[in-house]
Amino acid sequence: MLRSFQVRVDPSGTYSFTVDVEPERGVADSGDLAVDLQELLETIGLAAREANTVIVLAVDELQEASSEDLTALNVALHNLGQDVFPVPVVFVGAGLPSLPAVLADATSYAEPLYDYRQIGLLDTAATSDALTAPAR
Repeated sequence: MLRSFQVRVDPSGTYSFTVDVEPERGVADSGDLAVDLQELLETIGLAAREANTVIVLAVDELQEASSEDLTALNVALHNLGQDVFPVPVVFVGAGLPSLPAVLADATSYAEPLYDYRQIGLLDTAATSDALTAPAR
């Protein structure tokens, strides 16, 4: 819906143009990140289901996210997982070994929500391959 329309021209010939519209309410636009993230993931998950595919959302350095963002992520993923037939959305987060504690600080139920896998240091041969194989 158009709320206002304005054109201004000053004596030097410079003009400005302004249009103000009433935003259309839609999906994932409530302003509450937990609600919006859940709605967004559910919407793209339903589209993925219809297309017979899966959505994988991968985020690195997750331990750097704010507590509020991690709380929203935990809440959204938890709520999506409660559905009898959850949408085909997979979240993969990577971070430092402190990540499980950081997630648990955000919400008390984070520990069982995720499947934590630790990746250790590379051995000498794997380190050498990682540095030399791409150069070859």
